[in-house]
Amino acid sequence: MIFTTAKRALLIISFLLLNVSLSNAQISGLWEATKVQVGTEEMTPVAKWSMFNEDGSFTTGNGWLQNGDGTWLFNEQTSKLSLTTITGFDNEFGAFTVDIVSDELMYWKRTEDGQEVTVTYERITEVPKDLRTNVVGLWQIELVLEGETDITKDYTKDGSWFYHIRWDNLVNVMTSEGRTSGMWRVDAHRPTLDILYYDEKKSLDYWALSFENEDSMTWKREALTIQLKRLTAFPD
Repeated sequence: MIFTTAKRALLIISFLLLNVSLSNAQISGLWEATKVQVGTEEMTPVAKWSMFNEDGSFTTGNGWLQNGDGTWLFNEQTSKLSLTTITGFDNEFGAFTVDIVSDELMYWKRTEDGQEVTVTYERITEVPKDLRTNVVGLWQIELVLEGETDITKDYTKDGSWFYHIRWDNLVNVMTSEGRTSGMWRVDAHRPTLDILYYDEKKSLDYWALSFENEDSMTWKREALTIQLKRLTAFPD
């Protein structure tokens, strides 16, 4: 009888451990935050990912930039996911309640500053590229449109107009008249590019940003559209 009771207790413990192990296995892996809803407003960051390792550690970032790490613990009984940050911002709002819909989809929910926050996570197989990653490189203007009018020659004069957008957030604009330098940034939530020039005559440029592919970039602002192609070497 004592043996039977002990055996039953061992089976129960084993079952609970198995459930925890299965839940942890469902969370372990690489995920992308495909939607972040804060109250009635959507605030989805660009290419936000999190990697949950089986040893209880995690890393997180945007695109190819890692910007946080720490440890994670999932309580299967309460469906609570606790994150302890090592680098990055402190987790001041407590644990998330996690709804694991499938092996490919889960929802995180908690209250932050009185607002309901819901994060949709989808499983991915590789760290996503973001617009900031794609922007870096050497670019030549191919086409400039004002409305539907081609003003490429007027805009670039002799056609020599290049943007060297560097990984360290510096940008050099090279024309036949010389070079202008500045700093650039891509917004964390919207596909926009800002360029702040050091030249007082040309202060701030801001553009809606899109890519047809990794070698073709388009900037738009009001009626003006600029199409650029990626170069792999500086022109003579």
